[in-house]
Amino acid sequence: MDIGTGKDIPKNSNFRITPGVIQDSQSGILNHQDIKIGYYLIDGIPLWLVDIVKPDFNFHLSLYRRLALAVIADISRRGKLPLVVGGTGLYIKSLLTDMPDMEILPDADLRQQLSGKNSNELGEILRARDFVKWQKMNVSDRQNPRRLVRAIEVAGKRPAEKTILPVFDFLMVYLKGPKTWLDDRIKKRVAERISAGVVAETDNLIKDGYDFNLPSFSASPYRQLAAYFTGGKKPELLDQALNNWQKAEKDYAQRQTVWFDKMARQFSAPGKVMEVDASKINRKQLEVEIGEWYTKRRA
Repeated sequence: MDIGTGKDIPKNSNFRITPGVIQDSQSGILNHQDIKIGYYLIDGIPLWLVDIVKPDFNFHLSLYRRLALAVIADISRRGKLPLVVGGTGLYIKSLLTDMPDMEILPDADLRQQLSGKNSNELGEILRARDFVKWQKMNVSDRQNPRRLVRAIEVAGKRPAEKTILPVFDFLMVYLKGPKTWLDDRIKKRVAERISAGVVAETDNLIKDGYDFNLPSFSASPYRQLAAYFTGGKKPELLDQALNNWQKAEKDYAQRQTVWFDKMARQFSAPGKVMEVDASKINRKQLEVEIGEWYTKRRA
């Protein structure tokens, strides 16, 4: 589901199906980083995997999948419908397909060695270690230090173990919308989170001893706010950071659209994907369609 499309629909809907909701983004999992993501208690329905670790905890995709699968199994055993809600496509995909590379855990020593290198330098290292992987990377990935570091980390290694995925009878509800509509929603959401105190929250995190070198601070808006906090908190730096944050959110939304379009095609078997224009959404009709799918699967 694209960023800004209104993924809190379960919160606002009177679902006839009693669900258990699991969020799918790493940022929401981190304790003390609340304003950026926003999370809800949904009329007594539990929202799982939120606020469970500290910002300096080395949380990774493999751990998310293990936790999410355990929660899904627990919700299902109690006769309820697990809803995985969020916009991090890789996390959702990890629950549906075999991704052996995720079982190769982060290498802290290697990451420290690579931490001062730029994308060109990292690219040369990857070319030397796994030229085939380098050739398969798109232009954006080749300019992304985090993805290059991960590719170097994985190069030449085999997973120590393999997680056997259960076969899910799932429905992917893909919320999307026109670019201009999404841009307007993103602009509004950024303004709301500024008003909610995200700058003060970041300041408190720094006072608590956390810093911008942590992986959890690589997400928006912490990445954009780094220059403001390290540059003496000048007003012009804050304005620039907030503008950069809004731009980063819009860019991310476009990348998500590409990701989820591809994912929707991958899982395009009949009854598996429901594409919804969130700018024209009819919540009651959506509930009816999901209810019909749910009734058929339990027949």
